[in-house]
Amino acid sequence: MAYSEPFFGDRVVSWTNIWTDLYPEDPYNPHDDHAAFTMQRLRGTVLAQAAELEDVMSAIIEHLDPQARSKRRTAGQALHAINSALTPADKDFWIYELEVIDRAIKSRNRIAHNRITIGSAWTDYATGGGEWTPVVSMIGNDLYDEGDLLVDLNLQQLATRDAVRLLHFLVHRDSLDAEDS
Repeated sequence: MAYSEPFFGDRVVSWTNIWTDLYPEDPYNPHDDHAAFTMQRLRGTVLAQAAELEDVMSAIIEHLDPQARSKRRTAGQALHAINSALTPADKDFWIYELEVIDRAIKSRNRIAHNRITIGSAWTDYATGGGEWTPVVSMIGNDLYDEGDLLVDLNLQQLATRDAVRLLHFLVHRDSLDAEDS
């Protein structure tokens, strides 16, 4: 497959700006894609890390039930399947890690399914004219900035680490059980 330049370049373009480009006679509320760039980049990083969490959760499900179809599940369904397959003792031992994974799934869903909005205010120049200056950023209806997205990235990384630790435990516990039999 040959490389081709993305139509709008290597950046995220809001649908409202695409609308306005396609239908300039019927403009939609414009969005400052440039001001949202850093948040969109971090959002993509958070979602990529969430995909890694989903992959290790699939590996856990496949380890617990080799016949399971883990790739067709949402992350929430995968966590439910893991919780259902773990013994009560394992669930009690791994409760903190399972809660971190649950929080990471909820964070991923909020970030994936809500729009990034940059609110701007007009700033006058002393010499005349002016410019729109970003003053607030949001995801959905919540005030959100790059720092919040870094917190979400940390949560995704910790949840992935905890899921890897759980998988390692299960693999080695099962290999020890097999040796004892």
